[in-house]
Amino acid sequence: MEETGDEIPDNKRCSCLLSDDVASSTCGVLIYDAAMPNMWYCRVNAGTGSHRWLAYDYDIGTKDVPDETYENLVEVKKTFHTIASFQGRFYFNESADMIGTLDFAGDGGDETESRFGDMDVAQVEFPDGPAAAADMFMLESGGELFHVCVFYTLPCLDTPTGFAVYRMDFSEPAWRKTDDIGDRVFLLQGEHNASSSCTASECGLRRNLVYWVNSRVDVTCLYVFDLDDGGITTVQPCQGTPDPQPRPPFWMLPAASHSQ
Repeated sequence: MEETGDEIPDNKRCSCLLSDDVASSTCGVLIYDAAMPNMWYCRVNAGTGSHRWLAYDYDIGTKDVPDETYENLVEVKKTFHTIASFQGRFYFNESADMIGTLDFAGDGGDETESRFGDMDVAQVEFPDGPAAAADMFMLESGGELFHVCVFYTLPCLDTPTGFAVYRMDFSEPAWRKTDDIGDRVFLLQGEHNASSSCTASECGLRRNLVYWVNSRVDVTCLYVFDLDDGGITTVQPCQGTPDPQPRPPFWMLPAASHSQ
């Protein structure tokens, strides 16, 4: 990474995604800064001389945020917030009625270009009421693209009031609400809206569940969303540890390996 001439920010600000299955000839690694519109890309299976990190700045528009006094709004550049990889392409929430796309064209060498596009896709429906808000997550699982919403009623961010899971219908395109994700569980965490999935039967878990860690509050709680009956269960797995936690909790998944 030193060859890019950039200093990678503290890892609490950065997230990392694979674009595709690691065996794919087009698989690449994307690292992006959650605070600034900067990203780094490396083609995993690039040819000789093309296996390197490339640095990019990007522009996906601006947004208004409160200043330090919370009395005025200032304009800042948007960064990737809800983002997932699917079949070699990256997808991210761009606006209320549009999903952005990101591809890298080239062999992984210096001439590799970042290419942005968009898809007209309406945002999922929020519950009725003027104070509804949501944490949003996007993830690939089992060859499909999903969108998960955890709903709140403002100003309370301690306890979710509901949840919903949507599957992308690329023929429209549109998000289709679903109550069945099969023999899978989704694992969500608040920091950088990260998400992943695993096979329930292989991990000894019940199918059709969504696990979410609320890192907005001082006391870390694990919520289990049951798609079969719509129920929400609260678990406190970190009792006895100091609060607040030294860093937000995160999921760790075992890597798959094949013996020769």
